[in-house]
Amino acid sequence: MNRKLLVSFAAIVSLVVITHSAQAGIFGAGLGGALRGAIVGNLVDGRNGAAAGAVIGGLIGAGEAASSEKKKQQTEAAKKRQAEWKASQKAEQDRLRNQQAAAAPLLKNGG
Repeated sequence: MNRKLLVSFAAIVSLVVITHSAQAGIFGAGLGGALRGAIVGNLVDGRNGAAAGAVIGGLIGAGEAASSEKKKQQTEAAKKRQAEWKASQKAEQDRLRNQQAAAAPLLKNGG
């Protein structure tokens, strides 16, 4: 039994290491949730409770991490859009300033 557990743990750790960082974070949070759920479930209802707690804790942990990752991506996208908007506004102001500067000599000379 201990050998199977060790092999399973090694496989999980390997997956976490080779997985993309965002996915690894979600996977790691699910694993942490499963571990906490198993501990609490074991305290409440022994081996049966540990299995149920692990499943429930894993799902909750992974769900929370996925939600957090999505929020982070949305925040980064919003910052990028804001920077692009500011750059376009500056470019438009520069264009208008150049246009006015080019028209100023014509206005002084009577056009």
